[in-house]
Order: sequence, then C-alpha cells, then structure tokens
Amino acid sequence: MSYTIAAITNEWDIFMRRYRSLFTELIKFEDIDHIFFIESPLTLYSFIRFVMGRMNRRDKERWQRVLKKGIISREGNIFIITPVVPFPFLSIRPLLKLNRFCLNRFQLYVIGYLKRKLKVKDMILWINHPYFSAEIAGSVKSDLFCYDLCDDYNTKEKDDSGVFAKEVRNNDLYLTEHADIMFVSSKKLF
Repeated sequence: MSYTIAAITNEWDIFMRRYRSLFTELIKFEDIDHIFFIESPLTLYSFIRFVMGRMNRRDKERWQRVLKKGIISREGNIFIITPVVPFPFLSIRPLLKLNRFCLNRFQLYVIGYLKRKLKVKDMILWINHPYFSAEIAGSVKSDLFCYDLCDDYNTKEKDDSGVFAKEVRNNDLYLTEHADIMFVSSKKLF
C-alpha cells in the first residue's frame, strides 16, 4: 500500500526549513507516491506590493515562482500549491470569513483535482498550523490525520480576544480533538 500526503503547511522557499526538509525526505520512501505541499496563502495585497517593489524577500520569491510556474508547480513527486486570497488576514470578521471561504474552497478543489488526476486511493492528511484548516480536516477523507504543531500560534496574537485569535483557538481545538496522531511543541493546547 502506498500513500499520498496532503500537507497544509508553511512556505516552500529556498531555505530547507523544517517542513520542506521533512517532506523532501518523506517522498524518498517507497510507501509515499506523492506529496501535495499546500503553502500558506499569498494575498492580492502582497501582489500589489510585489508589483510596486515593496515587499519582503520571502513573498517576493514566492510571487516570482507563482508567476513563472503557476499556482501549482512540481518538483519530482512533490506538488507545491500556492493559494492566493483577496485580503491580508486581519481581525475583521467579514474579510476573515471571505478569506477563509476562498482559501478552503481552493484547497478542497486542488486536493480533489489532484486525487482524481493521479488516481489517489490512500491519503494522509498532515496539517502544520491551526489557520483555517479545521474545515479541510473535516472534509478530506484520509486514512491518517496528523496534526503537527511545532509553533505556539496561539501566543503570536497580540490581542487574544480578537476575531482572528478566536478563530485560531477554535481551529486548534478542532484539530487537536480530531487528529489521529499529534506532534506538539507548544506550552498549551486549547
């Protein structure tokens, strides 16, 4: 039996950070056919900053890759998928809901499309952060669901009573309760 991993994760960039390094090694196992490496999203606002030449290096490199190779690029059997959402993730409920809707629809569509195209039967869902991924965990049929939380995302929010912070806590709670296996390096779980 061989598996495809759908990973909701962080950026695929020029540095071999933890997740890129991890999935680059996992694809070497004969039990793993493909990896769908779904990055955290870029925003249309960041695209405007890219065009104006006023953005950070990491997002600049990501936009250059997307414009050159498309929102789905491939390195061997790893598919690097870069979602794009309309707005920055601010604690403004209507904008947050629109971004979450766009992001979740895109992720579900791409996972379904690639599963059909590659005739995937057995899937591992691997989620690396609590940002709007609970709906994906509840919608994607997988044989194993791994929640790999190596950053304390809940403490990153300056206003822990804000809409965005509550959304992160609710997603973290859902993912924690539903994961088949968890890797954690956080001071507390919600």
